[in-house]
Amino acid sequence: MSQASNNPQNTPKKEKKNKQDWKEQAKKLPLLRRLSHNTSLKVLSLVFAIIIWAVIMSQTNPPRKKIVYDVPIEITGLQSLTSRDLALKYTPEEMEGTVDVVLEVPLDDLSKVSIDNVTATVDLSRITTKGEYQINLNLSSRYGSAISATVNSFNIEVEALQDSKVPVKINYTGTLDETLHQGHAVISPAEFSISGPETEVNRVSYAQVDVDLSSLSESFVQSLVFTLYDANDMPIEFDDFDISIGNSVSVSIPIYPIKEVSIAYEDSLSGAVQDGYVLSKVEAYPKTVRVAAEQSVLDSLATISTSAFSIDDLNEDTVLTVSLRQPTDVEWMELQEVDLTLSVDEVMETKTFAYVPVEVRNLADGFTVDTFDARVDVTITAPKSELDALTRDDICAYLDLASYGVGQSVEDVQLSIEKLSQYSASLTPDRITFEISAE
Repeated sequence: MSQASNNPQNTPKKEKKNKQDWKEQAKKLPLLRRLSHNTSLKVLSLVFAIIIWAVIMSQTNPPRKKIVYDVPIEITGLQSLTSRDLALKYTPEEMEGTVDVVLEVPLDDLSKVSIDNVTATVDLSRITTKGEYQINLNLSSRYGSAISATVNSFNIEVEALQDSKVPVKINYTGTLDETLHQGHAVISPAEFSISGPETEVNRVSYAQVDVDLSSLSESFVQSLVFTLYDANDMPIEFDDFDISIGNSVSVSIPIYPIKEVSIAYEDSLSGAVQDGYVLSKVEAYPKTVRVAAEQSVLDSLATISTSAFSIDDLNEDTVLTVSLRQPTDVEWMELQEVDLTLSVDEVMETKTFAYVPVEVRNLADGFTVDTFDARVDVTITAPKSELDALTRDDICAYLDLASYGVGQSVEDVQLSIEKLSQYSASLTPDRITFEISAE
């Protein structure tokens, strides 16, 4: 190794000489000198570089991947199925939702892609017979091309298309206020048509709407949503039926106030009881009936009449069941018939029996009595047939002296007539003077 290289004092001198050589060369190259010291030229160079890169990129326009989320699935071709009398047995849950679609899009169009220009469809138009099928999901985009989706195919089953008529019922809950009456409910329409896969259509037995009576205080008219039920009264959750009326029916329920009205029979009675008898009393059971109608009708309604009945040749008490006449403007009556109790009495006549002797009863032992040959006239009112058969000997007028002792006294005359079922009587005189003596 040379001494110069080993001498540190020689190094700075060498470096100084190299710098001087570079300056000398720079003076000979004016453009290079300006570039090395001019900031504006440096910036301009960077701009040119970017422009050149953009030109290159615009000429190639490389593709980029993009995911479009929640693209709705559209089912097409259902009309074609229906025209062939076919129907989906059920729609897979995935077909009723959305998918995320992966796109490959040119860089220039990347910002233009949105959910509005991407479609995902399931086409059923090529299905011509019943059976099970795997249907691909068709993807398309206005910009770029669709590569894949979160779901790419669906398994479906196709059945024969079935039509059926479904009756509508009302399910009442709660209780109507006791002062109100529910009229005849009207459902419009009372039945409707459904169509769909035969398995599901054949399950449907009826449609039902619910009405809470406890909430009603006046007539009810409303459109109600119905629920389909099977023969076991279980609701059917299948919702892909084609229903002719939508999902509701109109329900009208008239509500009427109630009034308690007396029962009248007088204008309905005809005929006459047997000779020698009289109709003494008529009683209805019950005496009143509850009716329902518009309030204006109830305000003018005082009685409800019975139907016509006859008392011809009656000679004893009788109970008749007769129907009630319901006025045309009365919507409801609690009862349709009542019992009439007819009391029939024999005609009463009056007859006087003169000089009926007065007997003495219950006189104590050891006493005698002097009634001064007491006699009374007895006037009796009783049923004619019994009175005609009565004689003076059948009449017992007497004094009850059980509580009397020696002396003169006055006592009411009492009467006993065993042959008469009923009677009223008067006596003349009705009091007798007598005298009791000890034997």
